[in-house]
Amino acid sequence: MSRRSFRTRNRAIAALVRTSENIVTTNTIDSSGSVIDLVDSAYVQARVSSGTDSATVITLIEAANDSDRSAGSSTRVFRMSSASELTTLSQHNGLGTEIGVVEVGDIAYIAGGANRGDVWVLTNISGPQSGYSNTGFRVQTNNGTITRAFFDIWPAGQTPSQNFAVGMSVARGTGGQDARTITAVSDTGAMYNGAPNLGYIDFTPSMAGYAPPFDNKYMHTDPVPLTTWHKLTLDSAEVAQIAGGLSGLDSTNVIDLIDSAYINARVNIFDSATVTNLVDSAYIQLRDRFQEDSNFVTNIVDSSYIQARQSNSGGGGGGSGTVDSAQTISLINSVIDSVGPSRAFTYTYTATANQTTFSGADNNNNTLAYSTGNIITFLNGILLVDSDDYVATTGNSIVLNSAASLNDILNVVKFRASGSGSNLSHQQFKYTAASPATTFSGNDDNGNSLTYEAGELQVYLNGILLIDSQDYTASNGTSVVLTTATDSNDVLAVSRYIGGNSSVTNVVASRQDVYVYTTASPTTTISGTDDNSATLGYIVGQIQVFQNGILLIDSADYTATGNGTITLNTATDSGDTIVIQSLRGTNTGLDSADVLAIAGGSGGGTDSATVISLSGELKGGMFRINPQSLSINTTIDSNENAHAAGPISFDSGVVLTINGNLVIS
Repeated sequence: MSRRSFRTRNRAIAALVRTSENIVTTNTIDSSGSVIDLVDSAYVQARVSSGTDSATVITLIEAANDSDRSAGSSTRVFRMSSASELTTLSQHNGLGTEIGVVEVGDIAYIAGGANRGDVWVLTNISGPQSGYSNTGFRVQTNNGTITRAFFDIWPAGQTPSQNFAVGMSVARGTGGQDARTITAVSDTGAMYNGAPNLGYIDFTPSMAGYAPPFDNKYMHTDPVPLTTWHKLTLDSAEVAQIAGGLSGLDSTNVIDLIDSAYINARVNIFDSATVTNLVDSAYIQLRDRFQEDSNFVTNIVDSSYIQARQSNSGGGGGGSGTVDSAQTISLINSVIDSVGPSRAFTYTYTATANQTTFSGADNNNNTLAYSTGNIITFLNGILLVDSDDYVATTGNSIVLNSAASLNDILNVVKFRASGSGSNLSHQQFKYTAASPATTFSGNDDNGNSLTYEAGELQVYLNGILLIDSQDYTASNGTSVVLTTATDSNDVLAVSRYIGGNSSVTNVVASRQDVYVYTTASPTTTISGTDDNSATLGYIVGQIQVFQNGILLIDSADYTATGNGTITLNTATDSGDTIVIQSLRGTNTGLDSADVLAIAGGSGGGTDSATVISLSGELKGGMFRINPQSLSINTTIDSNENAHAAGPISFDSGVVLTINGNLVIS
C-alpha cells in the first residue's frame, strides 16, 4: 500500500475511517430486542441495592388499606363500596365527639364499580354555631324555682355527656326560648319523686313557675355539627372519561374552538364609544321638549302674566278687589308653610320601688312637658288608660293610680304639630266588655261617643296593640269590629289622633302609616316591603315600634336612623309580629273659599290653582325661592310636571316619588 501525506490530523483520521479494512466490528447490536436481551432482570438486580420489588409494594399497600390503624396522629385509610358510606364513617354529635370511626385527616376511597378511585379526605368534623337544634333529649322538672332538669328520653346509642357540656347554652325551642347556661352534666342521677332516670343537667340562672317552661320539653343546643369531606382532584384520565371518553375535548381543544372570531360573531357591534358618538348633544337637543332656558321661562311668566290670571273680587285685600302676590305669600307662609309633619316625642323613666309620680328629667335628661290629652302612656310596654290607670293634668307629671315596681319602665309619648307649635288632638276611649263581644261603638265607660278618622287610630286589647285589618276593622268612623270576640271583662282602648288647631278647618291632619312584618326566622333587621306590600318609610323620632303588641323603647330596644330600616337590639323569634307606626302631618290643601276666609272676603278672589302656583316665595318681583332640602314625603303624580331650583337634598327618612316629570335646574 502506497504511503499518503495529509495536511492535518483530522483529515488523516477521516481517511482511515473511510477505509473499511481499517474497521473491526464486534458484538453488533442491531435492534431494541438486542438491548433487552442484554439488560434483563438479573442485570438490573445486580446493580440495585437490596429493596422492595413491585409485588412486595402492592402487598404492603393492600395490607395498609385493609387495616384500620389505631387513632392518633397517623392518617387512616378506609375502603368503601360507595360514597354513601362517608356518612356512617363520620357519625358524631353536636359537640364534635366521635361516634363513628373516622377522624379529621383520615382518607376514604371507593375500591370498585363505576366510581372506583374516587378519594376523599375528612377536613372538618364540627362546624360553627348557627342556631338552636333539637338534641332528641327530653327533660322533666320539679315545680317552683329550679336549677336542674332530669332526662327521661334519650336518643338510641347516645348519652348526655356526648351532647351537652358545661358552658353550652340550652333552650326549649329553635329560637332560643328561655335559654340557660349549663353548669353541670350527668349521665346518671335520681329523678324527682324517686323514679329511675337517665341523668340530668344543671343550669343558671334559675327558673320559676308551676311547672317551669322546661317541663316535658325537648332540649335544644346551639352548636350545629358540620362534617366536611373534601374530594381530591381528578386526574386527566378521569376528566377525559367524564367529558365523553378519551376522545373528549381538553382545554386546548376548547380554546381552539372558542377563539376571538367566535366571540366577536356573538357580541353586539355597538360598544360604548359607538353609542357615545351616536347620542351626542345634537341628538339630545332634537329630543328636548324645552328648547328655551330658565331665563326664557322667567321672562314669559312675569308678574303681569300672573296678575292677568287672578280673578277680580271685592274681598281680596280689603280694597283692591284682588289678592296680590305679597298677600298670597303672606297667607301661604302663615298657614301652609307653618304646618309640617306631626311629631311624636317619647320620655322614658325607670321606676324606683313603689314609685307613683314621674316628672322632671327622664333617663335621657329630657324634662317632661306635655299638653293635657295629647299623650299616651305605657308601663312595661302595656298601654295605660287615662284616668283609670293614671292622672296627667299638670303638664309636667304623671301620677299612677297603682305604684310601680322596682325597675319598671314608664314611657310617655306626646304628640304635637311642628312649625305652628299647635298640639295634636288626642282622645282615648275605654270599653269594658260585659260579655264576649266583637263590636264596640257609641258611649264608652266614661260616656264619650266613639268617633275617628279611618287610619288615624290605635286599638289595644288589655293593653296589647292590635293590628288593623288582621285583628279588627275600623272604617266607618263610629265603630271598631274585632276579628275575634273578647272575653268578659276585657278592656278595649281606642286612641284617636286629629290635627292641631287652625284658623281653617282641617288644614292640618295627623296621619299614621302602619307597617306590619311577620318574621319567618329570627332577625334583627326590619326593612323593605311588609306583609301588605307597603315599603317602610318614616321620619326619625316620629315612630312607635311594637313587638307582639308590646311597645319597644327607642335606643334601648331598637335603632331607627331614617334609612328605611329598623334594627332591633335583640333578634326576634320565628313568627313574631313587628308593627311600626309612622306619624306625620298632612297638608289637606286650601280651596278658594279657605283663602277668601283668611283674606277677609266672601267671594271671588284667588282660586286654589293660583295659590298653589305661588307657593314658592317671590323676591324682588323676579326670583322664585324654594328650600334646598325636602322635609316631607312628596309624590309627583303621572299627570303632573314639576320644577325646582337645585341643588336639593332630603331630610332624614323623607322620600320623593316621581311618577310624572321633574326638572331640576
